[in-house]
Amino acid sequence: MSTYFKYGKAELPATLRQHARWLMLAVLLISAASQLAFYLEFGSHWGSIYSAFTQNAIMSVLFLALVIHRNSTRGLSRLAIYAKWLGTLAPTILGGVIEQVDWFVLIVGGISFIFDLFLIFRFDRFGKNRSVAKSSSH
Repeated sequence: MSTYFKYGKAELPATLRQHARWLMLAVLLISAASQLAFYLEFGSHWGSIYSAFTQNAIMSVLFLALVIHRNSTRGLSRLAIYAKWLGTLAPTILGGVIEQVDWFVLIVGGISFIFDLFLIFRFDRFGKNRSVAKSSSH
C-alpha cells in the first residue's frame, strides 16, 4: 500500500488525486468483502482457491490495461511477467485437470493465461521501459 501512495497517485487523473485515500479505502473494503464472500460461499479450502484464481485473472487484465494506458512497459520486468504466467499455468493444470476437473479453475486460469500471453507479446514487442510510440524530444 505504501507503494501505491508513493507512486500510484501520480498515475491518477488530477480530478481523482484529492480523493485517492478514499478510493484506496473503498478498494480495500470491497476486497475484504469479496474475500469474506468467497469464504462464506465455498469454505476455506475452495474459497481460497477460487478467490486466488479470480484475483489472478483481475491482475492479468489490469497489468495489460496498465501497459496500454501508459503506452509503455515502465514498471514491469520480463522476469515478473513470465513468472506470473508460469505461476498461473502450473496450478491451472494441476487444480483444473490433474487433481480433478474443475471448470472454474480451468476457465478463470485460462483467462489469466490469455491475458498474460497478451502482456508477454506486448512486452517482447516493445521492450522494457520503451514506449509503443516514440515521444517527441524536447
